[in-house]
Amino acid sequence: MQLLRSNGLLATLLLATMSMVAPAATQENPDRPERVKALVIGVADYRKPTIDLPRAANDADGVAQVLRQKLGITNTEILNEKPSRASILAAWRKHLKRLKRNDVSIFFFSGHGAEQNRDSYLLPSDFDASRSAVQGGIALSALIDELKRLDKNVLGIFIVDMCRRDTGPAAGEKNIESSSSYAPVRASEGMFVFYAASPGQVALHDLGRGDENTSHSVYTRELLPLLAERHRGLHDIAKDVRWTTYKTALRRRSLDGRETPHLQVPAYFDEVLKRTNILGTPLKSDPARKIDLKSTPGALAGTKGIEWSCQHCPELVHLDQPRDEQRVRDGMRTAKMSKRIAMGRFEITRDEWRLCQSVEVAGKRCPTIDTDIIEGDRRPMTGVAWSDAKAYVAWLNALPGQKRFRLPTEAEWEYAARGGGNPVFGPATDASRLCEFANGADASLKSMLWVNVQCDDGKARGTTSVGSYRPNGFDLYDMQGNVWEWVCADADAPESSARAGHADCVQPAVKGGSWRSGPDSLRIGAVQLLNANERRRTVGFRVVRELD
Repeated sequence: MQLLRSNGLLATLLLATMSMVAPAATQENPDRPERVKALVIGVADYRKPTIDLPRAANDADGVAQVLRQKLGITNTEILNEKPSRASILAAWRKHLKRLKRNDVSIFFFSGHGAEQNRDSYLLPSDFDASRSAVQGGIALSALIDELKRLDKNVLGIFIVDMCRRDTGPAAGEKNIESSSSYAPVRASEGMFVFYAASPGQVALHDLGRGDENTSHSVYTRELLPLLAERHRGLHDIAKDVRWTTYKTALRRRSLDGRETPHLQVPAYFDEVLKRTNILGTPLKSDPARKIDLKSTPGALAGTKGIEWSCQHCPELVHLDQPRDEQRVRDGMRTAKMSKRIAMGRFEITRDEWRLCQSVEVAGKRCPTIDTDIIEGDRRPMTGVAWSDAKAYVAWLNALPGQKRFRLPTEAEWEYAARGGGNPVFGPATDASRLCEFANGADASLKSMLWVNVQCDDGKARGTTSVGSYRPNGFDLYDMQGNVWEWVCADADAPESSARAGHADCVQPAVKGGSWRSGPDSLRIGAVQLLNANERRRTVGFRVVRELD
């Protein structure tokens, strides 16, 4: 009897020990590669006269190798060399059928691509260059929509290493301006989209002379080592490969050895709304990563009007002063445009704010702003007062090699927002086209009386990743919609208060409208005067830098 009790006690202790060990093991290895399914495609050989891309096959092989060997994703299918349109679509349908509820879907494509008919098109090996991309390509939006329609709560990760040039009007279209093909990126919630280039840019296959013996295209060669690091979040991978690809593309050389810097800035759209790694595992905090605030290579500044002087600095666009006749035509106040500036290409994002909040530089740091809204890192920072925005500016100016950052004046903002377009809606010719350029209140937001019923962008509520809509004529994004932006109101202010737009601003204001705004608030001339201490979830900001 005593023996039975002893054995029973031993069994109880053994079960208790096992129950204590099991959770610890789960915590040590929370990733589940078996629930990740991947489809990897590389199109190297094309029907003439389209140029072949031999590195595309290597790109696909390299990605597949990382997924299988480094990350343990055995459910990885690969199409290489000469996949036709039919074979790609068949593989995609098969991929969709393999997906189960709460799985992770990874789709990688390396090959030719184009922007046409307001969509991104992947070009298969049998694409005929005499036809349009709409006729012979595969719409990326269609793949995203098909994954969404599965309704299985699948995390969708799309990585496309391709060019994003406008190839001209599709069949039957006439009088279409060159930028009309660039459309909002309709990445649904739960999707993360990596692009090798921004709209209108060429994704380099190689760097020219001296790069003959490399195996991968410029973007994929920078992506592969980052992709293998499972401790990184998707956003961290996208942000880092954006910077390294940008730097690498600027090293391009012509066949005769001359430096011919190329502007290639990868884009990404984070609609996952939580920190997640490539295997779909939630990350509780920022992964440990070295922040090099001293990386300020001046040679990277000013390429084709784009300035990006350090990885953690905002991207800027150089704006020339408006001509006198342009000031008169647009109603600009000439005294308020006395300086040349570079305007922030995007609104300041949550990721950029969090870095300022966590890293002190020369005694400067951004205040902690509590919010209940769970948003993606690439979305604009909201809930910031005028003083908060000034704190970010002070932090920027404290970074090594950085100076003359400030907040924009009202006149500067208006000039930048028009982008060379009309004085009412800027790049949009009328309210019916606002959905192409602005995340505002449109027909998809039916609960408000002031919505723009003339268009629908398919996104009903909330902010979206910066850069998700078409840029204006100055290559500035989200000047209208997404969030209101802090400016120094200068319509009636004395010149001394409007000149600096920061410490001596008489009246802070906001411009541009937000995702809750109808057409009236999205007009270039619309303005709201706010108390400098007021914080709203529809208000953010962007910065300017005075040029020498």
